[in-house]
Amino acid sequence: MRFPMLQRTSSIAFSTSARAGLPLSRSWQMLPACLRNISSASSASFRRRLRESSFVYESVSMNPRPTTQTLPAPGRHLASIPTPASAWDVDVSWISPSLLAAHAALHSTAEAGLSDDAYILFIVLSHLAVKEPVPPVMVLRGASSRKRWTQAGEISNTEATDVGLAPELASFLSDATRLDDAFRELGRCQHVGTAEPGAVRRLEDGLYCIDEAAARRLSDQLSSALLTFWEGQALIVAYRAIPWKYLEPMNDAQMSTAARTDLALTLVEASRFPGMSWKRAALIQAEATAAAEEDRPVFLQMGISQNRCVLSRISGDVKGALRFLDAAVSATTASRSIASSAAPNVSTDVRTHVATGQTLIQRALNDIQTECLSTAEQNLAAWSPMGPHHPSPLEQTVLFRQAMIRGRLLRFRGSFSESQECLGSLMHPNQLPDAALVWDEELRDLTCDLADSLRELGRLDEAEACLQAEITRRQGSTHSINCSDEDDAAAAVRKHKTQTLETRERAFLDLALAEVRFARGALCDAYDICVRVLSGPRCRFCTLRGHIILAKVHHVWGYHRLASHHWTEALKAMSHFTLTNGYTTQVILESARENMRHLAQDDLAAQSDAQLAALRLLAVPGGGM
Repeated sequence: MRFPMLQRTSSIAFSTSARAGLPLSRSWQMLPACLRNISSASSASFRRRLRESSFVYESVSMNPRPTTQTLPAPGRHLASIPTPASAWDVDVSWISPSLLAAHAALHSTAEAGLSDDAYILFIVLSHLAVKEPVPPVMVLRGASSRKRWTQAGEISNTEATDVGLAPELASFLSDATRLDDAFRELGRCQHVGTAEPGAVRRLEDGLYCIDEAAARRLSDQLSSALLTFWEGQALIVAYRAIPWKYLEPMNDAQMSTAARTDLALTLVEASRFPGMSWKRAALIQAEATAAAEEDRPVFLQMGISQNRCVLSRISGDVKGALRFLDAAVSATTASRSIASSAAPNVSTDVRTHVATGQTLIQRALNDIQTECLSTAEQNLAAWSPMGPHHPSPLEQTVLFRQAMIRGRLLRFRGSFSESQECLGSLMHPNQLPDAALVWDEELRDLTCDLADSLRELGRLDEAEACLQAEITRRQGSTHSINCSDEDDAAAAVRKHKTQTLETRERAFLDLALAEVRFARGALCDAYDICVRVLSGPRCRFCTLRGHIILAKVHHVWGYHRLASHHWTEALKAMSHFTLTNGYTTQVILESARENMRHLAQDDLAAQSDAQLAALRLLAVPGGGM
């Protein structure tokens, strides 16, 4: 029998959605599970695979491809099968045995068959989509050209083949039309009887899942060398699908240095995904991958240390946050001359200089949380680009973050006009020297900070307008799913799940809007917004701010018992920010004490006075009120 290629069908949902910019929130959520599936639950096992496995495809001389292969069919003698005549009919030794193994795993008879593309896709998915389903767009992105930072801090496109994806596989998986056809063929085979029942499942939201038994049958059919090869190919596809911040809306031969570095850097980027367990796992794996390279880049080690610092800070481990920052600084000891250089030269790696700036930003954020605003300003001022008149795109990302945090500090100081000017200049990032950068992940915080400064200045119309504009922009990106009529149901499910993931991010904008409505005197609007936010997914900061606004609303209404309840909840939320002991807590306690007096709770008011006196001793001069 032959493995014929199916006639090309019109590309409908997947390829159209991929080209139209399908929101990737859902596919990003799949990536941690995919990486876990490949790397296994054991860190030691993952490191061993990195050391011992042929993860990287190398073009070397191979044995001539046989003209026929034999396929063991259950309950019958071996059948002679001709070599496929298709796009895969090339002289590469891994293709033919892989196709035969996939056929054996999917079919109980030698007569049944799918296209070669469908078989190859099944092999890839058997390493990605066994325990968790994956979206087609993730596979396409993982094999396509991706943006990366160069040594000079510029943006360049890199191909999957640069880090070891087999050229034939990269050509197929990065072709939206071929890949769409293969996915559709796999999705149909469960209904038309061309494969074992349940081997491949297309879920209602357009995701695909491989049955564990089918994946096990494939594993049994592949030789040890081929199995290791496919593990590596799937790993490259999975980690390259992770978008990098600012650039996009994770044999006996070891993995190449380029592949290891790319993987470790992408795992660092993947630590931005929600979930503390995942963040820790991603950074531990990044550290393990980096440790396998003796000559690892300084900026890589700094990036890992900075993200470990962030993780420690948000989990309340003060000493851990400082320890990881010290590790990041010590990693740059040999590069401090670079950080103070006036202009880049041929031997300078801008990424290391930028990593120094990012470390100083983390120090400033630690200082803000401990309410040491003067020290935070000093840390922000300690870095500047190598070429101040022509900063590279990578350096622009640090300048952008510096300006954001400086604008926030000015507001904390009470310098609202200066804060508004600083933040307002950043609201049009496409006017920066390099418009290729993507600022979406910063726009939420930037918009909230700018709206807060405008509110303090009494410019309520402008504050509400900028918040509504960002909310509308986010809603538009959530709804930009293009698909055919036959996939309307799947698109609706995807849209619902994407909107659910967006709720947590939008909580920041909603609460800033509630503050504006409160300032307008629209207390019912402010109340409704806060109740909605506090009933949905949110972070600790949103919990804190939501209860503070509700306490103020109830205080104005004269419902002092309810106001006291929300001040108490705000203090509970404040206790999670273990680095903060000073001015912020004082403001909450003073407000709560006012309610206690309205309720004639003199004993509690006296206790609050004692707490305030103790906090005034702890408050650091130069903090914000």
